[in-house]
Amino acid sequence: MSRLFTEAIAYTLWADDHIARTVRQTIKADPALLTAPQPLALAPILNTIVHLMAAQQAWLLRLDGHSPSRLVSAADLPDLDSLDVEWARVHAAWLNFGAADIDPDQMVTYKTTSGVEYTHPLGLLVWHMVNHSTEHRAQLAAMCTAAGHSPGDMDLLYYLRHQSS
Repeated sequence: MSRLFTEAIAYTLWADDHIARTVRQTIKADPALLTAPQPLALAPILNTIVHLMAAQQAWLLRLDGHSPSRLVSAADLPDLDSLDVEWARVHAAWLNFGAADIDPDQMVTYKTTSGVEYTHPLGLLVWHMVNHSTEHRAQLAAMCTAAGHSPGDMDLLYYLRHQSS
């Protein structure tokens, strides 16, 4: 995989860890927020953060030729400790994937959870995972900030600056 994709994956994992720490801080201050309806999002904090991890997990499976028929949900991972265990596995797998010598132009055929089949270049699917993760981290950041716990800056440039310091 090219350095660009390796860095994109590394950035995603760094930002995931950043938002996960902020979610823990937010929940520690008010445990009810974990499952409370959120005015700034379609789902509570737990559902959103589990979906973030579950989508990353599903894309790993799809890129390996296995299309899940459903995503892991908050019913499967009802607390942050169980999420942490699964997310550590997913992050390790993404690091291994990013280190592999894979052609970003390789076409990947996969199915959505509803069974619809698509074919796209592997590199664009990795970019989708990165972008999708950013979308849900932004939602979590808004929810945590509304509760008084801003995650601060998580943009790519802050990751790059953090890496060079």
